[in-house]
Amino acid sequence: MLTQYYQEQGPGIVVARTTTGSNIFTQESADNETAIINCGSCQVSRFKASSNLNILDSDDSQLAHFLVVAGGAAGAFNGGAGGGGGGGVRTSYPSPTSVLRAQKLKVSPGPYTVTVGGGGAAGICASGAGTNSVFSVITATGGGGGGTRGPLDRSGQPGGSGGGGGGSPGPTVNDPGAGNAGGFIAVEGFAGGEGDSGPPFHTGAGGGGASEVGQNSQPNGTGGRGGAGRTLAITGSCLSFGGGGGAGGGSAGSPGAGGTGGAGSPCGSGGRGQSGAGAPTVAAEAGTTNRGGGGGGGLYAGGTGKAGGPGIVVLRMPGSTCMSISPGPVGTVSTLPAPAGGCKVAQFTASGTLTIS
Repeated sequence: MLTQYYQEQGPGIVVARTTTGSNIFTQESADNETAIINCGSCQVSRFKASSNLNILDSDDSQLAHFLVVAGGAAGAFNGGAGGGGGGGVRTSYPSPTSVLRAQKLKVSPGPYTVTVGGGGAAGICASGAGTNSVFSVITATGGGGGGTRGPLDRSGQPGGSGGGGGGSPGPTVNDPGAGNAGGFIAVEGFAGGEGDSGPPFHTGAGGGGASEVGQNSQPNGTGGRGGAGRTLAITGSCLSFGGGGGAGGGSAGSPGAGGTGGAGSPCGSGGRGQSGAGAPTVAAEAGTTNRGGGGGGGLYAGGTGKAGGPGIVVLRMPGSTCMSISPGPVGTVSTLPAPAGGCKVAQFTASGTLTIS
């Protein structure tokens, strides 16, 4: 039963809210959103454009769990470079690292175009932004590039998760990039951390992750850690997606520890930042492939950032569903063993077509 309804006149919104249980709200339009809030006790549909509110039985065979992860951003070059923001993570599957999540999708028979976002390219003049991933009405936003001085002379950039602020003189370079660029109720990612202009150190901040803000620059030239990704077992294995990249070390110091995926995450997805200039030389690392991880940032002077990791699209449906992928190399369809109940999982590591029959 619908328990709450809100409508705003003019170019506004309509919101419907009820408890979770035997009925499920599903969305039909990319302009709108359905989400589970309040620790799983409520579901809400927000309409920014005219569409139908579909209410289905919770055991409907056409309901699917999904995971859509955009490409992570590259870490910046030079200037105590900020780490790249993780790719936006949108999912209906429960996670121990985030209470908010989307509601399941209704997936009817037919072909679906699947777009897997690429990781942001690293380069001294590159924007570094990851690109979007798309399945049906669900779009996840690519991560935002890290802040840096030099030719770009910019702050951390906005994205699914925002890029970490740079460590050069000038407060605008130090600013973090905002996360959740899509403006979702079930947020897709968080902001980067704030860099430090010094002196004596000029140290970048970590890129934002899907579950946590990137860490600010740390004392003594230590770069900020990348924000934690979101841990999920939708594929049958517990993995982290959308972690932020660590920042490059300051003018003398060590790098951020991004690449661990953040505290409490069993698996990393963001790359660590570069170190040197008084610390043992360690190269930056790229974001993890098909986890949407942000790339690590470069050292203060002459540093080299690394690329973001490409995203992934996953759909999980009842075992009776027939799913096929084309062309074959872009993904796989598998059946999970007990106790997953024989669910079928389609995974796309590159763009292609999913056919459901």
